[in-house]
Amino acid sequence: MARYFHRSPDRLSESDVQEYLLHVIRDRHWSRASCPQAVFAVRFLFSKVLGKPLSPLHVPYPKQEQKIPDLLYPDEVHAIIRQCTHLKQQSAIALSYATGMRIGEICRLRIKVGWE
Repeated sequence: MARYFHRSPDRLSESDVQEYLLHVIRDRHWSRASCPQAVFAVRFLFSKVLGKPLSPLHVPYPKQEQKIPDLLYPDEVHAIIRQCTHLKQQSAIALSYATGMRIGEICRLRIKVGWE
């Protein structure tokens, strides 16, 4: 922060601190996890080291990235199924792919014989 403003932190105002935090979020593209650390570090510096408590900082944290799961193409699924030597394993993988069931759910399946 001192390098960014080219002056000592004790000479910075609250608006300077706010500007610096916006800079690291928007321009330096800090991650969502790094931003709260920067806020806590600035609060600690001002309140404990410099003895100048800051008013609450309003920082727009970056949006959380949504990761899309890797999906398999049908031909890749068929290749996996063909690699299985047992019919039971082939059926479990095919059922999992077709229904979206987890392997634990498939293992707990029981077949009832007859209509009751």
